[in-house]
Parts: sequence; structure tokens; C-alpha cells
Amino acid sequence: MTQSSYRYTLNGVVLLDYGDKMIEEPVHPISQQIQESRFVGAKWGKARYRGNAIRSFSWSRIMTFTSLAERQTRQLQLASSYLTLGSGDLLIEIQNGGSTQVKNFCLESVTPSQRWEKNQFDLVIAFEGLGGEELTISDGGYSQKWLATDNSLWAANDSNKWELI
Repeated sequence: MTQSSYRYTLNGVVLLDYGDKMIEEPVHPISQQIQESRFVGAKWGKARYRGNAIRSFSWSRIMTFTSLAERQTRQLQLASSYLTLGSGDLLIEIQNGGSTQVKNFCLESVTPSQRWEKNQFDLVIAFEGLGGEELTISDGGYSQKWLATDNSLWAANDSNKWELI
């Protein structure tokens, strides 16, 4: 279990806030369409970039209630209230860092569950969603961007700022 240094806001509703308990750090993989070609007699097939990138997001939030009945009631009712948010721009802010806006974000699933026998008052809410284009709102002082095509390396010895070397 860890504490959140993120804030996720969708259509004015804070889905995750700074200091909230989480199972683990959020994950933000990206995928895109590719075209696969297999040529007769060739040793290898060929993959071609076709764009249409999309990000999938998943994170958790742990809420603690005062009684077992309250936790069970919220577990039953919470998912449907989150799923009525529809789609919109998801704002992701990092405490003491930058922020990003994800266009056309839509919650795909919200799964509330109880995972610990010892504490029956804790409700784990797992969120999953998809979003499109991303816009950097602020870089939080970390203005240099790292690209996969960049042949440079990141300096690990500077605790204040990552620099290209």
C-alpha cells in the first residue's frame, strides 16, 4: 500500500487525490494501431506504424469507512455513480511536479472490492479508462523531454533535476 502523489480529476470530480491510499502506483501504458505483413518466402514479417495512439489508465484508491454496513453499501453503489461521469478531459496532476490533460477520456470500468480480512472497513476501488491526445499543462520545472529516439542518457546523480548528458 502506498500514498498518492497524484490527483486525477474528471469533469470536476476528483477520482484520486494527494495522500489517498492506493494499492500501487498508477500505470499509463500507450498503444497504437500497427499493420502486420507476412510475405511469402520471407524470413521475417514486417510491422508498420499506423498511428491512432491511445492511452489506457488504471489506478486504485482505498477508502476507509466507519462500519462494515457502510463499506458494503458504498461497495454496492459507488461504481454506478462513477460511471455516470461520461467522457471528458482527465486532468492528472503530480504533487510538486507537472500536470497533463488527457483529451476524450472515458472511464471503462470501476471495480469496488474488499481485499483484506483484517480490515473489513477498507474499500478498494480499481479504476480503468481510455483516453486520447495528451496535452502538457505544466512541466513542474522538468522542462526537458526524453524521447525514445534521443541517443542521449539521463544523469542520475542530480537529485534536483534530470538532465541530458
